[in-house]
Amino acid sequence: MGTTVGPASGTYYAVTDQDDPGAHSLTQTFTLPGGGAVLSFDMFVNNYGSDGTVCGGGLDYTVSSVECDRVDILTAGASAFDTGSGVVENLIEGSDTPLGTVNPYISYTFDLSGLAPGTYQLRFAEADNDGYFNMGVDDVSLVTLTTATPEPSSLVLLATGAVGLAGALRRRFRSGL
Repeated sequence: MGTTVGPASGTYYAVTDQDDPGAHSLTQTFTLPGGGAVLSFDMFVNNYGSDGTVCGGGLDYTVSSVECDRVDILTAGASAFDTGSGVVENLIEGSDTPLGTVNPYISYTFDLSGLAPGTYQLRFAEADNDGYFNMGVDDVSLVTLTTATPEPSSLVLLATGAVGLAGALRRRFRSGL
């Protein structure tokens, strides 16, 4: 099993750690209001395989060689290992990290404003069958951005002010000024 850098901050972090070939996924459902969101997280990948990063089979660890990490936005109904139609947006596929070393965290930030309002899943996943492979995640944050919508009473106040201004200008032009 590989050694990791531990948590980026605090006491806990999520990490894959295994003795045999396999695929591993961590998902979290979230709802996006109108206005979009910004996703940020810290992640490291330690690849102890002999072939480097190989992502040709997606998350299928039964193919000839796979050492692949992925971060995706999935539809609400997608399975944890879907790499097809359930993937709304692929954020990371196959980190290019030095082989056989303990790698530091890298901070990532993604603007999700292009996504329509709705419910999605955030997925961190990896598949491997060629040596140990650690994928660690910490400090995940999703900040929603909302668009300010004027309250109905504000619109009435604005309309009243506009009518008053129009009346004052009209009187001014009638009096010849």
